[in-house]
Amino acid sequence: MASSSGDFAAAEWVGDFLGLPPLQEAELAPLAAAIVIGALALVAGWIVWRWIRTWLEMLADRVAPGRERDQLDSTRLAKGFGQASAGVLLSFVAAVGAWPAYAEFAFDVAITVAVGLSVYFIVAGVFGARSVARAAAVVVAAVTISRRYERLDVIGDSLDAVSFTLGSMDVSLLDLLNFAVGILALYATVKVLDRVARTVIHSRTTLDASQRELAEKLTMIILSAVAVFVAIDLAGINTAALSIFSGTLGVGLGFGLQKVVSNFTAGIVLLSDRSVKPGDTIVIDTADVAGEVTKVGTRAVSVLTRDGKVHLIPNETLLTERVENWGYEQHRVRLRMPISVMIGSDYDLVQRLMVDAARGHERVLAEPPPRARITAVADNGVTHELRFWISDPEQGLGNVRSATYRRILDSFAEHEVLLSNPSMEIAAPAPPSQPLTPHD
Repeated sequence: MASSSGDFAAAEWVGDFLGLPPLQEAELAPLAAAIVIGALALVAGWIVWRWIRTWLEMLADRVAPGRERDQLDSTRLAKGFGQASAGVLLSFVAAVGAWPAYAEFAFDVAITVAVGLSVYFIVAGVFGARSVARAAAVVVAAVTISRRYERLDVIGDSLDAVSFTLGSMDVSLLDLLNFAVGILALYATVKVLDRVARTVIHSRTTLDASQRELAEKLTMIILSAVAVFVAIDLAGINTAALSIFSGTLGVGLGFGLQKVVSNFTAGIVLLSDRSVKPGDTIVIDTADVAGEVTKVGTRAVSVLTRDGKVHLIPNETLLTERVENWGYEQHRVRLRMPISVMIGSDYDLVQRLMVDAARGHERVLAEPPPRARITAVADNGVTHELRFWISDPEQGLGNVRSATYRRILDSFAEHEVLLSNPSMEIAAPAPPSQPLTPHD
């Protein structure tokens, strides 16, 4: 009896706080049924997440067949959708039945728990940050339960009572809180859509690296622009006054951020015409940089050299300066290797040995075949130039030249072919203008 009276006392306190009528004995059975239904719905939502995960993975494989498995946590997402299904089911059961006040309160508590768990698992599955997920779940659950009972609006009325004037607008703490929650929700929505778009874009095998990069950047620009306009609407800012201010601000930013805008535009152009894309090997004479492009950003291009250094080259430089792109239309590159031999050598033998040395290297292409030509004749020797093609310049050029020169020198030594020596002129000292005397 003591426990029963204690339960009634707790129920009366909750009823007084929420403005509910006193609990009657006839309401105990519906209250118990609501508690059981709510518990069963939450358990069912927890059980069916495995089937939901299988369905999500099948849908993701159909939309993004080439996606990476770790891009989205399908397990947490499935648990979140399972609890969301439980919340929808409970809302339907609570709406179709004529439930007493305390039974409706039990349904509201169960729905709030389901909504909070759903938000937690979905946010954690998308962002992977549990602290952010907990905060979002608490905020959404509080908003969900506060919408049902006027007594919980006391907190809102207290926040709304504290206000200050901003220009011609009266802004309260409740307005700031609502704006902050709206901005956070907007940010989360943009991040979710951006991540889903990245997953879909990366799964498209018909797009190369440059087209994927361009599609990602355009998607982020569009989402950011929409988010800015929605945020302006949430803040209640007059767009007419904003247009005048933005015009003045735009002129000032045009001068101050001229280089930034120029590099951003140049990056879009590079990604659009695909003249420079990730994976290309480029040479920039003015910057004295040669290496592989690892990333085309909104401001600069990242170039990884053979020394392991990463150079950030402004996008504008690649449009205005002379750039060699070894992978623009084809990856084949022709190398030239000059070598000078003594006059009177067997020139046919010299060229044959040079060509055989190139053919012996595994990276030298058989087609077009290596060739040797006489390119210069001087009084101290005859210069021959070996020309051959490789298809993997990103693997380095110096190693190919070094190995081929070693083969040539070994072959010349075996066949007694002498390299040319630079000519030297020895000038006799001029005689003195006057004869020297012993006293000098």
